[in-house]
Amino acid sequence: MKLFIVTPWYPPHAGGGAELLAQRAAALLQAAGHDVCVLTTCVREFRSDWGIDHYRPGRAVVGGVPVRRFSADRRDWRLFDQVNLRLMRGEQVTPAEEAAYVEESVRSRALEAFIAAQSGDARFVLLPYMFGTTYWGAQVRPQDSFLMPCLHDEAYARLSVFAPIMRAVRGLLCLSEAERELAGGLYGVSEERLHIVGAAIDLDVRGDAARFRARFGLRQPFLLYAGRKDAGKNLDWLCDAYARYVAHRDDLRLVLIGPGTWPAPPGLRGRLIDLGFVAEQDKYDACAAALAVCQPSLHESFSYVVMEGWLCGTPALVHADCAVTVEHCRAAGAGLWCGDAAEFAASVDCLREHADVARRLGAQGAAYVRRAFAPAQVQARLERALAT
Repeated sequence: MKLFIVTPWYPPHAGGGAELLAQRAAALLQAAGHDVCVLTTCVREFRSDWGIDHYRPGRAVVGGVPVRRFSADRRDWRLFDQVNLRLMRGEQVTPAEEAAYVEESVRSRALEAFIAAQSGDARFVLLPYMFGTTYWGAQVRPQDSFLMPCLHDEAYARLSVFAPIMRAVRGLLCLSEAERELAGGLYGVSEERLHIVGAAIDLDVRGDAARFRARFGLRQPFLLYAGRKDAGKNLDWLCDAYARYVAHRDDLRLVLIGPGTWPAPPGLRGRLIDLGFVAEQDKYDACAAALAVCQPSLHESFSYVVMEGWLCGTPALVHADCAVTVEHCRAAGAGLWCGDAAEFAASVDCLREHADVARRLGAQGAAYVRRAFAPAQVQARLERALAT
């Protein structure tokens, strides 16, 4: 059986959780002896123009895994952006606008033709759900396709165009119980077609707090946000809660790392420190040095950075309205969740004033990651699901 991982872009260095998920799933299955190939477009990455090729079409090898890139179709990005903006605002869209959303998303008809031409025993894993490569690609061979949806409780998930695809494919590969429940409730997918596989975590992650502080000259206690910097990650909420906190206790900093920029509001200049994109080891060192790893996003299906923070011995601070990250914190006994500035302040004070509690939370988080998301365990769950 040939296994194909289908994803909209596949850069050498993952810029987000879905890219990392695709890379690790491909590597795991290849290491288990499966014949694996990644199918993707020639688009560079998420933040690029989705209708412009950056890579040449054809074969490549990324991280030891065979990759085939296909030219991206031209698209009306203005029309797409109009609909997308309405969805981001939580506004209702018409059936015509739903159609425009999927028609003008990232797509490659050449990739779809390749899927159609494969032998009958091929299997396809497509991710994430909201992009055209998944929407159109899954329709070519639904009986041979699994979606790894990376599903969140958001406006996109409620578009009527996605429900038929979710019900038509062979199965959904979910990263958490909360995601499985959401998929079942939204789309009526039967229990036997909903598989919880999780995501593989590199258990060799280690952080050095002293090295981070020496390298970046940071002596004060700090909270860490690591990830893409945009409003969709609820970073404005985190900055507001932090600003309210330091109005009364000015000895705490908020450190941001990751792609993109986030200008400090006037009241936070000198307190909010944006280090930009840093090396992986610097990220782990930052996790080890932080008071807590903050994940304010409401729309997570897994959250690698929370897991990495736990492996570095640091508790998580997540938003109370994100079912997935709260589920992980509860299961691990390794984090706190808050829904407003007052709860945020109480959580931060608890961690600052009870160092023994913070250490225990971090240790329990590390044990949870090793117990639930070791690569061998995730590989076995993936193989079982794909054999159904």
